[in-house]
Amino acid sequence: MERALGYFVTVGGPAEQIVHIYRFDDLPDWQKRLRGLYTIKALELYFRAGRPLIAARENSFWLPAPVAAATPLWNDRTDWMPGDRPVADLATHPRLVVEKEMLTVQPGKLLDFWPLLERHGPAALAPLDATLIGCFFSMSGA
Repeated sequence: MERALGYFVTVGGPAEQIVHIYRFDDLPDWQKRLRGLYTIKALELYFRAGRPLIAARENSFWLPAPVAAATPLWNDRTDWMPGDRPVADLATHPRLVVEKEMLTVQPGKLLDFWPLLERHGPAALAPLDATLIGCFFSMSGA
């Protein structure tokens, strides 16, 4: 749990979803912590009761975008970990909404996308200056 950045429940989309976001140092750190979950006896009941409720599970690994304006909180220059100053206090922001927007680019076009985001992103992202957490990308998936 020391690497859990947040748990979120979707309110829109094709299915009810629970999104867990974790932060790991590298792939071996992820493997060690994931495998470690299955050795905790107290979680056995959770796994047995919860698994039948799950229709699908997806994992993806995200890296911060190489565009400074798109990654103000968490990027290659700064790291955000559980225990650091929270993004927002739910006691003072009880109706907080976190939006996850996903873009799928054409195969081989990600390297073309970054210069466009670098050039046009700051103006396009300006309304989000005070609330943007970051822009991340994944090289795996659909």
